[in-house]
Amino acid sequence: MNKEKFLQFIESLFEVNQKINLISRETKKEDFFNKHIFDSVKILEYLDFSNVGTLLDIGSGGGIPGIPLAIELPNATVTLLDSPEKKMKAAKEILKEIGVENVKTAVGRIEELGHDPNFRESFDVVTARAVAPLPTLLEYALPFVKVGGHLIAYKSKNYS
Repeated sequence: MNKEKFLQFIESLFEVNQKINLISRETKKEDFFNKHIFDSVKILEYLDFSNVGTLLDIGSGGGIPGIPLAIELPNATVTLLDSPEKKMKAAKEILKEIGVENVKTAVGRIEELGHDPNFRESFDVVTARAVAPLPTLLEYALPFVKVGGHLIAYKSKNYS
């Protein structure tokens, strides 16, 4: 686990968050690693990501879980997707500051981009955290997953 790079990410995220709301202002740096970073990369213990070439993170906001996964998967191309352009500009700023280069950003709505041939069935892994209730998320996210790929829906034990 690249703890140094994660700490850089947290510092940069909190700095950018002063200008644009990417994460709750009530979030404490001390809690961020365990609550968000560790949670984001924990999935790597359960699935084999050695052959993952492309990953799409839907509803990225401040880059969770996409940026932590990109840090841990330097050979994968990770695409962060969100509809507010200002959030993706902020993510680009963070990525540049921390020197993570295997990430692209995309602006758009998932219900529309799921029909776009440039996105449809284009990703080995699709992730989504706090995007929508599970039935809605499945409807919107599955069109992005390649045949044989994976959708990872980060949900709490009380998911919906």
